[in-house]
Amino acid sequence: AFIDAKEPRAIALFEKYKSEMPAFAQLKKNELEALVSYIEERSNALNTSPLSLSEIQSSDAHRRFAPPVKPSNLYIELEDVVNIPRTSEHLDDKGITTVRSAFHGLFINDQMGQIYWINNKKAELYFDLRKVTPDFIFFPSIGAGLGSFAFHPDFENNGLLYITHNEKYAGKPAINENDWPDSVGTEHQWVIEEWKTNNPNGIPFVGTRREVLRINTPTFGHSGQDLKFHPNIDKSHPDYGILFYGHGDGGTANLGLPQYSHHIRSVLGSILRIDPQGTNGVLPTYGIPKDNPFAEHEDPKVQKEIYAYGFRNPYRFCWNDEDLYVADIGESDVEELNVIIPGGDYGWATQEGIYGKDVAKDKTLMFDRMDKGVNNSILPVITYDHTDGNAISGGSVYEGDLAALKGKYFFGDIVKGRLFYTDPNNFDQGVFEVNIIRDGEPTNMQELVGIKRTHLRIGYDEIGHDLYILTKPDNTLRKVAKAYFK
Repeated sequence: AFIDAKEPRAIALFEKYKSEMPAFAQLKKNELEALVSYIEERSNALNTSPLSLSEIQSSDAHRRFAPPVKPSNLYIELEDVVNIPRTSEHLDDKGITTVRSAFHGLFINDQMGQIYWINNKKAELYFDLRKVTPDFIFFPSIGAGLGSFAFHPDFENNGLLYITHNEKYAGKPAINENDWPDSVGTEHQWVIEEWKTNNPNGIPFVGTRREVLRINTPTFGHSGQDLKFHPNIDKSHPDYGILFYGHGDGGTANLGLPQYSHHIRSVLGSILRIDPQGTNGVLPTYGIPKDNPFAEHEDPKVQKEIYAYGFRNPYRFCWNDEDLYVADIGESDVEELNVIIPGGDYGWATQEGIYGKDVAKDKTLMFDRMDKGVNNSILPVITYDHTDGNAISGGSVYEGDLAALKGKYFFGDIVKGRLFYTDPNNFDQGVFEVNIIRDGEPTNMQELVGIKRTHLRIGYDEIGHDLYILTKPDNTLRKVAKAYFK
């Protein structure tokens, strides 16, 4: 409202951060009042005054940290597939986030703890985590709840389903015990579970639970993310049956402890690669593949599950043949896509995009651009500026029947709902915007969803090769039905 009213300070802050503040709808009125009271009390005690308008305007507010997203003549048309039911307990920022396919159809999860089977444009409850996991929680952060899930590539025969979610901290053994000072504490734990059914064709899922691992996390920020198997490979491939998992920095950079997302002794800010059927992990409930980059490291404190590290929030990843792509959500200025080199260091929290950074000093301060990363860390292949979007939702390389999309990496922005593509064969061409047509007229995801903050995600059917758009506010799954140039 202040931005719309052209209030100068609000306009300046919007130009600096390139996004309005979220509504924090998960907080109750008394919690918001307590938070504001605490800020006021500490500000007064420290004799802290707000930044002046000139101080805000003299910052990096008007500096661009990535080339502009380019217009294109690529158009898509979307088809509504299904609206996932919302319960009375749903929070405003909770909803659908992940699409997976198995031999018996298409599935989608809701962060509130449910997985649904999509059948003839109807959602049928397939799995309800809340009924079988007493410590499961879906608050208070935007990312809390049932984060992701993955069917084993041989699910049709072995009936194995993997789920990642967060639980309230109850002192259960984690793979990163004593990873930070006691004064920091542990707010919650992220858990990977294996569920086994004796009837893979069964709807709903009925099976037994086995815990694979859990990870301590100091805050609710940037925690459990994607969970996936390398798709469409045969049993001779070294990745077959190996589970990949992305875990964010846990908010450590915001706590002034950026080292915990940027070291192979910490699983925070990393892509993990584990054998869920193995026994040689930190806990005997999973294994470390022998070809992991740090599997033979001589330092006993090294987390040998790590496949790559130095990420802030590795939200979504996918494969393009043998290349693993990871979309990492940025802090204050840049969103990025990375191509993974096993054992690679991707720089957070000493770089954001292709710029140096010192988050412990000032998370909004960006240093000069780099031709190579800090201490040989790896630079992203694609970046876009927060002028164009605020949080990357990684997608997939399209291999379906729509010729206009063939071979393109299709992705989007979680906040603004913009849809993008890039050419994996020539990342130097940059990022292009995808146009949307509805009922013959141009539109955008904000108009379709009816809200500015779209909470957009990208889904891809690895079997049928259909591309989907998911939006949490209306809990609607949409399919890309047509794509063409004009």
